[in-house]
Amino acid sequence: MKKIILLAAVILLLISSFTGYGSADGSDRAVLLSHLETLSPAQPETEIEIFPNPVTESRLTISSAYPMVSVQILNITGKIVFTQEFQPATGRAEVDLNKPEKGIYLVRISFSSNEIHTEKIMVK
Repeated sequence: MKKIILLAAVILLLISSFTGYGSADGSDRAVLLSHLETLSPAQPETEIEIFPNPVTESRLTISSAYPMVSVQILNITGKIVFTQEFQPATGRAEVDLNKPEKGIYLVRISFSSNEIHTEKIMVK
């Protein structure tokens, strides 16, 4: 989603520069960029490995340089299909998806710093 929003902003900026629309001082571009920052908050710069991706069996490994407190896996409609909490927080988690349906899923990882990171996986 973040990539789509950024791509749309770049396209809008290019169109406004080539067509001559917008203010001469570029203030409209500054307003657009400031709105983009509020629409697409940056994910934490966290070193995360998720493998195998694509998932061909039921097992998935998540590894992070920072302690994870929970992992949720959501299907494409946003329904949570798996959740696990870690007490104490851990840097590595083995997840058994229990015969998941083929498709694209989101992996939402919560960290002890209250940051949340989302990654995409595919199940074949």
